[in-house]
Amino acid sequence: MSTTRVEAAPTAGLLDGIPPEDLRRLRTVGTRPPLGEYIADVWAHRSFIWALAVSGLRANNGRDKLGNFWLVLSPVMNGVIYFLVFGVMLGTGKGVPNFIGFLVIGVFMFTYSSRAIAQGAKAITGNRKLIQTLRFPRAVLPMAEVVEQLLAFGVSFVAMLALVMVVPPWEGVTWRWLLLLPAILLQTVFNAGLVMIFARLTSRISDFTNILPFMLRGWLYLSGIFYTVERFAHHPTLKRIFELNPAHAFLTIARDLVLYHRVPDLGVWLVALGWAVPVAALGFILFWRAEETYARD
Repeated sequence: MSTTRVEAAPTAGLLDGIPPEDLRRLRTVGTRPPLGEYIADVWAHRSFIWALAVSGLRANNGRDKLGNFWLVLSPVMNGVIYFLVFGVMLGTGKGVPNFIGFLVIGVFMFTYSSRAIAQGAKAITGNRKLIQTLRFPRAVLPMAEVVEQLLAFGVSFVAMLALVMVVPPWEGVTWRWLLLLPAILLQTVFNAGLVMIFARLTSRISDFTNILPFMLRGWLYLSGIFYTVERFAHHPTLKRIFELNPAHAFLTIARDLVLYHRVPDLGVWLVALGWAVPVAALGFILFWRAEETYARD
């Protein structure tokens, strides 16, 4: 008569004597931790995030002879092309006070978000070896991309303000420029949320990297980079849709503070805040929910 041999569980006897409260802290390798624990783990890796951001910035710009100068040269060249096409040929700048400054701020500020999203979307797919080698919360990778692009924008931001002050009509420095700091913070928080969302999508659908440039291009043309929403004054519904565009809100805040020496209306700040916080929270949660899948992809 045959007998059935029962294999002992791999962990049988190994956990004997361990206090129950310690056992509750253990979990299977590759599983998703609770949200609160995950947030604490990401915060604990903040030095790692900074190191990845700095090394990424050096690597991306160190390959070119002009290095970090491209952070300024690229949006300037785009701005010149947009000025010739939209400002000169199509005349979208008619009636816009200081159209050159208007265009400079629009191009530089939008480039900050578009670069962050485009680079951050590849945070998982571009770091497969790192994911397979080290154990850390995967949100560190898109967070590092956000920090890297913020550091890069610091160089562009100084150049943007310098251009506004140098190219006539000259704009003077006022105390309102200090409000650019919370504005950039809101934009960065918004960028982080979209980076998390797109990083998860790209990790599951590799073709999304081919779709994203078209999405960003469409967003560019619909954000009032080259024109004001007053062009739609006779279409209130369409005008309101444009005003609810998060990119338009960020650009309007910067333009009001730098070019027009006024504090933006509360409604514009609320639009920026209403996009930044929910998108960041949603992006983080969506990314966390797929945490256990990134190592297997």
